[in-house]
Amino acid sequence: MHMTAERSKKSKLRHRAAMTAALVPIAFLIIALLYYWNPGTGNWIVGMKFAVAIIALWIIGSVIVRVNGLGKEDAYGGMFIIGSRRGVGVIEWLARSRPRAWDFFAQVGLVISFGALSYVLFRKQIGWKALATGMVALALLLFIVLPFTGLLLNFITIPGLHVHLSSIQLQLPQLSYLFVLELVSLFAGGFALFVVALLGYAAASIAYSVLSFTGTAVVSHVINTTILSNQIPYTIEPVLPGIDIPLLAGILALAVTLIVHEFSHGILFTAYRKKVKRVGLIIFGVIPVGGFADAGEKEMRQLSIEHQNKVLVAGVMANFLFALVFFVPAFLMMSYVAPGLYRTEVVIGAVSPGYPAYNVLTPGSVIAAWNGHNVTGMDSLQAAAAGDAPNTIVTVQTSNGTYGIRANPSGKIGVSPALESVTRSGAYYAVANFLYEFVVLAFALNFFVGIFNLVPLPIGVDGWRIYRNSIRSRKILKALTWIVAIIFIMLILPWVWYFMGL
Repeated sequence: MHMTAERSKKSKLRHRAAMTAALVPIAFLIIALLYYWNPGTGNWIVGMKFAVAIIALWIIGSVIVRVNGLGKEDAYGGMFIIGSRRGVGVIEWLARSRPRAWDFFAQVGLVISFGALSYVLFRKQIGWKALATGMVALALLLFIVLPFTGLLLNFITIPGLHVHLSSIQLQLPQLSYLFVLELVSLFAGGFALFVVALLGYAAASIAYSVLSFTGTAVVSHVINTTILSNQIPYTIEPVLPGIDIPLLAGILALAVTLIVHEFSHGILFTAYRKKVKRVGLIIFGVIPVGGFADAGEKEMRQLSIEHQNKVLVAGVMANFLFALVFFVPAFLMMSYVAPGLYRTEVVIGAVSPGYPAYNVLTPGSVIAAWNGHNVTGMDSLQAAAAGDAPNTIVTVQTSNGTYGIRANPSGKIGVSPALESVTRSGAYYAVANFLYEFVVLAFALNFFVGIFNLVPLPIGVDGWRIYRNSIRSRKILKALTWIVAIIFIMLILPWVWYFMGL
């Protein structure tokens, strides 16, 4: 009887494993198809692809949860956790080997996160050596690392949005009002104040554009949508592997970022003589969206406020440290490998609504010829388009076919060209490109996940919990939360007119 029950249990486990193993490649296939699917023109297409991806991931995740019989403590809808005790031994070994070093690690993390203000907020928790080390690290991150986070833009594939972002170039900080704001906020309040100040600046710019747009429309009766579209680079950009960043490299980089973050929480927690139960990832469908080190809220509250803050900031510090680690290979590959990986093509970046080419030509299509003239770059395209006359047929040969479009009375058809880098064919180029994608994404995601975790919003991020521990006045904490919430609402606004095609 016992043997029969054991066989039945093993059979169920094999069945669950087989079903899960079948669902995972199906999910990857759906996401990959969405990544390369280009159903037509219009910025609303991006929103539709995101919606389809979210629904598909939710359904597949829900099926995986049901097949594996996961309970409420391990799953919610299409989201579930994968965790075990296998990494706990590594955490305990690291924590016990150098507990003082890990405490210093957290002290530096507090300085990087809160700048000179950290010595006021956490005076008993930070030594002078940690303060000096943190300030040097802030300068290193500001002047060397931060300018290169724009590398991530090379891997965001959102039609239309890419046109607005393509003008952003990598450059070292230059003296300006914005740079002075960055400098003062960073050294005074670390990345916690830096991110709020920078997002606040972007939100103010968006609010001003809305007022300018409204004023122009009311006073001059002119609908100038350029005022709004120019604010798109100031918005929050979504990052979802397989939809707007490369699938496999994106998932791997995101997993590394989340594991590093959560392991560091666990190490500090263990260094203060507490035990981590298990560690793992939070999965939505098949994509990692979070991590966890199961320490237990009760055990966490048993720690002093000082130790709680250090445990919380450890994840942020680890992300900044690994951003530095991945910065080195990212910079080297950008300088010596990337130039030989790609060839440049002229593509249709966007098609303006109301123009003859709208709903005819597809954004992302490669422009091969214009009026019978081969297009090899922007110069050849401009030379070919210079002959376009009002109300004449413009022949455009693209990767999707050849089209004859009658120009409007101004001699325009409404195409905004853009340059796009395409990976060269061959096994060497494929492997090198994957490695380049991974190190750049791991570098940028570690940096941005570290910054995002310092935002004072009550959505489970580390920064909010540190603020809650350190700010005694509930009124100040509530006011800060509302200010940041309003800033985020303003930053979402550009997506409204982006999807409306403005």
